[in-house]
Amino acid sequence: MSEAKNNKELVAAGHEFARLMSSDTPIIDMAKMVTQLAERLDCTTLALREKAKQCDTLAADNVARADIIGRLVWQYSTSGIRPVKNSLNPASALLHDALGVLRHPATAAAVSELKAQRVECATVHIKKNIQHLPENDRMAYHDAIELCFGAAVQLRAGEVNNV
Repeated sequence: MSEAKNNKELVAAGHEFARLMSSDTPIIDMAKMVTQLAERLDCTTLALREKAKQCDTLAADNVARADIIGRLVWQYSTSGIRPVKNSLNPASALLHDALGVLRHPATAAAVSELKAQRVECATVHIKKNIQHLPENDRMAYHDAIELCFGAAVQLRAGEVNNV
């Protein structure tokens, strides 16, 4: 097989090879095919890991920006500024644009996921730290812990905006 085959060609060749393989197929041919597929899988896995790291970094950047924009929106809104598209008042125009950015579904999902992770982290921390308490006292925390886990689920589903 040629070294220049792309992944699709190699996969197609592997499927064809498997279809035609019989007890008469030399073991060396089988070993070569398995080796090529494994090498390509290693390369693809490495590339996928790198892309996942890039996506995680971009998502973290996006969440940080969304948090800042969210605080800006809150500050402007509480000071009485109203969002107006293409307003002559730069604050009104900025507020309108900021609200538009926050409404992007991918950003909202990333922010909700980050909030859900924070809630879960805090809940797990509480759960670990109450282990030394008597059972009666631990039971008092049980409902709160369940509510927190429920809030994390609701955040991920987009049912809760502020936690």
